[in-house]
Amino acid sequence: MRQVVTAVILILVILSGCGKEKMPPVASEQQPGIEKENVNPPEKKKAKKVLPVSNIAELGERQEACLIPFNGKVYYTGGYNNSMNQDKEYNDLWVTEDFINWSKLMEPAYLIDSYYIKYALIDDGIIIFQPGSWKKDEYFFKIDKDNRITKLQLPQYEQIIKNEVFQYYFDHFDERLYYNPYLRWIDNELYLLDCYHGLFKAVDGKFENIYRSRDVFGIRLASNYQEHNGKLFLIAGGISEIANLNYDGYCNDVWVTEDILKPAAWKQIGKIRPSVIAQYGEEKTRELDEYRRDIYDTFPAREYAVTVSFKGKLYIMGGRRKMVDLSDGKEKYYWYKDVWCSEDGISWEQIVGPEYDENFVPPGWKLLELYGD
Repeated sequence: MRQVVTAVILILVILSGCGKEKMPPVASEQQPGIEKENVNPPEKKKAKKVLPVSNIAELGERQEACLIPFNGKVYYTGGYNNSMNQDKEYNDLWVTEDFINWSKLMEPAYLIDSYYIKYALIDDGIIIFQPGSWKKDEYFFKIDKDNRITKLQLPQYEQIIKNEVFQYYFDHFDERLYYNPYLRWIDNELYLLDCYHGLFKAVDGKFENIYRSRDVFGIRLASNYQEHNGKLFLIAGGISEIANLNYDGYCNDVWVTEDILKPAAWKQIGKIRPSVIAQYGEEKTRELDEYRRDIYDTFPAREYAVTVSFKGKLYIMGGRRKMVDLSDGKEKYYWYKDVWCSEDGISWEQIVGPEYDENFVPPGWKLLELYGD
């Protein structure tokens, strides 16, 4: 009897195994059937880069500040903040070698209202000053090649300051087209480039228009001009025209030229974010590119950032844009505390973070759905 039971069990096991061999593979959305041998494995997500801890937040939230490269270091000074009922002027001096670790050198470095800063190279260092009408009690300072800092007053280096192009502009022209123009001598003639109005040439104490911004790179505010590798870059800023749907008027595009006298020499560079192409398609993305300036794979869009060319790279730091504070649902200026760098203005890498506080989101989110009436 025991032998019969054993034989029956053996037959059932064999039949069961045969049945499994004959069952076709079952395909599902979670585990699709493998019909071809050459199937690519799923793409692995790149691990998020761990950024170093930085004390960049100690620099404060400021616009119209100045980054000055000198003697293997970058100095940060000037600026002010008058946003959201805040009124603060900065007249301190900071220094860094890596944009991560910042050290405060002086406070105050100038008179309290000297927040708009320019600098000029001299034989044994640089002088840093506020352009404008000088009074005898106003002072500026000098940094020499041994990184020693000396406070100075006129008439020291008076002729150098008067000859510096920004001071020449203040002395010879009454009306300022915009607060932070790009000024350069070309063939012994003074030119002013303003991201809102365009390019102008100084003629008999007045600026005559060469071309308008709207015809070249679009009207914008609070952008940055930066000379780098023999070219002039126009970086970020805010759009002054009516904001479009899902667009709050801030830029993260980059323009470059080797000849500011020729409007056709300006070229917009950069790659569109893959997510934008996936969402709208290539044809629609080309249309978006005509009026959207926040769709590039560079850095988060912003205005009033500061830039500098240092040791072969472009750097952009700080700046602001309006964001929605999830704690109260109100729009506020969010001030970035990050640094991005690039060798060519096209590919950018973040070296200091965060990109932005998670408590803030871009405008356009349906806050009523989040919070109700």
